Amino acid sequence: MLIKSHQKALRHIEVIDVGASLVAANTADFRLKVGRLLEKYPHWLLLDMGRTYYMDSAGLGAVTYVKQVARSNKCNVAICGLQEPVAFVFASTALMDWFAVYESRAAFERSLGD
Repeated sequence: MLIKSHQKALRHIEVIDVGASLVAANTADFRLKVGRLLEKYPHWLLLDMGRTYYMDSAGLGAVTYVKQVARSNKCNVAICGLQEPVAFVFASTALMDWFAVYESRAAFERSLGD
């Protein structure tokens, strides 16, 4: 999982490249990294799922956890690059309604304006 941090204008954005899968075997590490990033009090946490093609129920739980913990830290969460198999899971579990979803990182950054 790649983690990037940058500040654009007055917006602090943390980005997590989720990787090929988000499953029971890696959700503990994912949650730990999210917790560390939220200690920096970003305005946005962007989950880049452009390379993520598989997510099991533990992965869904981890994404739900991110939303809940971020909200308690007054941090917005967005997702970009959803691949078809994962987008289907998000749509069928109504998680699409929970997050701001963007086609790409560039689309997310454009939505913030300058």
